[in-house]
Amino acid sequence: GLDPMPGGSVLVVTHVGRVDVLLSLLMASKSLDFPKIGGILLTDGSRKSLSQEVLDILAGNLLRVPVLTIPLDTFEATQRIHGLHGLAPRLLPTSSVKLRAAQEIFANSVCQDFLNAIVRGKDVRHEMTSRHFLYHISQAAQQRPQHIVLPEGEDARVVQAAAELLDRGLCNITILGKFDEILALAADHGVDVSRANIVNPPDSPHFELFVSELLEQRKNKGMTEAVARNLL
Repeated sequence: GLDPMPGGSVLVVTHVGRVDVLLSLLMASKSLDFPKIGGILLTDGSRKSLSQEVLDILAGNLLRVPVLTIPLDTFEATQRIHGLHGLAPRLLPTSSVKLRAAQEIFANSVCQDFLNAIVRGKDVRHEMTSRHFLYHISQAAQQRPQHIVLPEGEDARVVQAAAELLDRGLCNITILGKFDEILALAADHGVDVSRANIVNPPDSPHFELFVSELLEQRKNKGMTEAVARNLL
């Protein structure tokens, strides 16, 4: 996060393993429109936990700002910083809309090929963290969007997941369920699934085909036509 400091500079708080953030700061700091960085606070770590990639960046003194490490996680660290000034945190783990907006801005504004070239150009140890894994999966999904069908469209979790996938452009979505109920559920939770294809199987012209296919798939488990129709 970027937190105001005396003199108009900002304090950057990020995880000790987020080499991508440091690389982004390197590029952004060259811009006249980017706030002046007063310091960097690396959370969840110590001097010993810094990766070789981070050490290489700091050794070059390219950021020219003080860098501190603390054992607290990022959320607790920012909570305490805000507490010093009596401020409420502006971004919470539950702020799904803000988080999606931040991810979209980063994806659209940062030259990811350039960042990858910087990292790959060095003979350094690369750790595959859960964030890195999700990032690579997201990139692959955006390059080759697939079509995903989500059942149980009356479940809020399904609707919220569909909205996030659509917002991030990761795939095309078909949600199974009643059209009006799904849209109402989405509105109640502040998400948009208008770009999804919503299909209520009993109302579909392909309903008989659905029944036939379900019978074929479950014929060895005692599935009957009546049960198949009821399930659909």
